[in-house]
Amino acid sequence: MSADHPPTLAAALVAAAHRHPATRAGADLRGGPGPHWASIVSRARDVALGLRAIGLRRGDRVGLVLDDGAHGAALELGVWVAGGAVVPVPAAIGVEAAGHVLRGVGATWCVAERPDHTLGLVATAGEPPDDPAFARVAGLGRQADVAEPDAFERLLAALPPDDLAVVVLDAGGAGEREAGFSHRSLHLGVQVLARAFEVPVPPAPVAPEAAGPVVVVGRWSDVTSRALGTWWPAVSGRDGHLVDHRGLAEATAGHHPAAVVADTEGWALLHQRLRDEARRVPGGLRLLGHPSDGRFDRAAHAGLRAALGGRMRTAVGLDACGLALVTGALDERTRLDLAAVGVDVVSAWTPAGVVGPATVGRAPGGPDGGLGRPLPGRSVLVADPDAAGHGELVVTGAGLEGGSGEGKSGRVDTGRHGWLDDHANVHLDMAPAHPPGSRP
Repeated sequence: MSADHPPTLAAALVAAAHRHPATRAGADLRGGPGPHWASIVSRARDVALGLRAIGLRRGDRVGLVLDDGAHGAALELGVWVAGGAVVPVPAAIGVEAAGHVLRGVGATWCVAERPDHTLGLVATAGEPPDDPAFARVAGLGRQADVAEPDAFERLLAALPPDDLAVVVLDAGGAGEREAGFSHRSLHLGVQVLARAFEVPVPPAPVAPEAAGPVVVVGRWSDVTSRALGTWWPAVSGRDGHLVDHRGLAEATAGHHPAAVVADTEGWALLHQRLRDEARRVPGGLRLLGHPSDGRFDRAAHAGLRAALGGRMRTAVGLDACGLALVTGALDERTRLDLAAVGVDVVSAWTPAGVVGPATVGRAPGGPDGGLGRPLPGRSVLVADPDAAGHGELVVTGAGLEGGSGEGKSGRVDTGRHGWLDDHANVHLDMAPAHPPGSRP
């Protein structure tokens, strides 16, 4: 693509699927491994051409009803290439709530793999088109592909980077606010991920896909969760598992991930598993001792770590973990116990509306206090500071709202008060500047 048309996330995912066709989009919640990205792109091809065949055009907003993010990736990619903007709708919310979301953002289409998941909302404005359930759309797409074998590639190359790719309805506080993400911002957000959190892989000649997967605790309907758990691993040539808290233990123990990204609740669950394993292993609880304990013996502790650390990391599935990230503030006991077995958790924070894993991070051994320093690609500013230097925190960086052109900086008001210390570490005040969902 030319400099005037930088790659979109859709183009990056298709290119990555060609480079690493065997990588997977996560575990299938219905059992078994998730689909390969080569298969996802093949299905997306049918979806895109099928949607065009039944009348979808550039700029149409499409409700995407999902209960399985891995298979939903083909529908999402197909909608993008067809020119539509995805409106994620979890199947579990029901007909009434789904209709409210779709009407709230002006969606005119609703697609799903399963016909019953169209929720009776095939269209929310105008006359309903022919049945757009996956099987119907895919069949029409295959016919169109036979007639014009290069139609998918032409649509992909012509996708305008500044068109909306994802639209969500933020609810809460004083009202509802529509949030949109362009193809450009999604692509730049994933580039920020790749630069800031590149996961170590085994030395050559081992291929990247031979490394462990990326495991992320999150929700498929959340843009940041998908950036972390689906798009970033795919572009990096790794399997990605986007799981909820119930699936975290199985995902780590069963797959030995190269990276784990979880909130404080997720790391608390892994910490409890570590404590349970320590009770079963002779000397395990002594390994989790701390210098603050009166009977702590540093030399003995070093010996225990060498003898037991690897075994205990393996037991909880963290033996191959090159990146451990908590999206929040980890309690000190959990951090120290994980560090005792060789798992150093990086603290990170993401304000609402920012595509990426985090805006601020602190590696082990970094400056104490606060959330840490802005990551590459992000800056944090204090707007209208008071006499003490406190004010509303504003994030700027590539891929954020208001940026134009590849790498150009945009801006997001976080809705949180805080300040920056002399080391450029970001600190949060206890109360938000205004209620979540009510940002001006």
